[in-house]
Amino acid sequence: MTQADIAKWLGRTLTPTETTNFNSYLNIAKSYLEGLLCASFDCGFEERLFETREGYSTVFTDYFTGDATVTINGVERTDYKTRFFDNRNTAFKNSLVFDTAFTCDTEVTIEAEWGFKCLPDDLGNVLAQLFAVAGKPYRATGDIKTKKVEDFSITFGDRSDVELIADAHGVILQKYSLCTVGKNVSSEVCRWT
Repeated sequence: MTQADIAKWLGRTLTPTETTNFNSYLNIAKSYLEGLLCASFDCGFEERLFETREGYSTVFTDYFTGDATVTINGVERTDYKTRFFDNRNTAFKNSLVFDTAFTCDTEVTIEAEWGFKCLPDDLGNVLAQLFAVAGKPYRATGDIKTKKVEDFSITFGDRSDVELIADAHGVILQKYSLCTVGKNVSSEVCRWT
């Protein structure tokens, strides 16, 4: 990820402060995005172990690109299709679909290039928006969202910039989110470098 990439997605040049603090702001923005998506990116080539769900034929994984070597209970398999959820036509994938359903106690090991080779533009735009607010302090306005007279209750409407960005780009975040899919059994936690 370069300064030119962030500037392209922001639609403007970086400020002198953003240029000086580029790596720090980018790391903050990536952490925000990883938290919103329940995922890590750009992890490199490695082997990971995933759980299956009894009675289902799909194994949900982290994002990966390229070809994968798949073994089930130690036996290499090639009878699967790769997808990004239900989409077959993306450069990256997050699931394997087999012809038969799994039984319990099935271990799927996948060796692949994990993460995105190139961050998709829509997700890059969200990252750039998070980058733009990474160095800004939280700004409380004191706006009152709700108030109640009986039992006296006040709810303030202050929301962080990250919350506002998450709301504004909710459709994009939902498109890539791994928050609701099955979790992997073991793998290294990875971060962008």
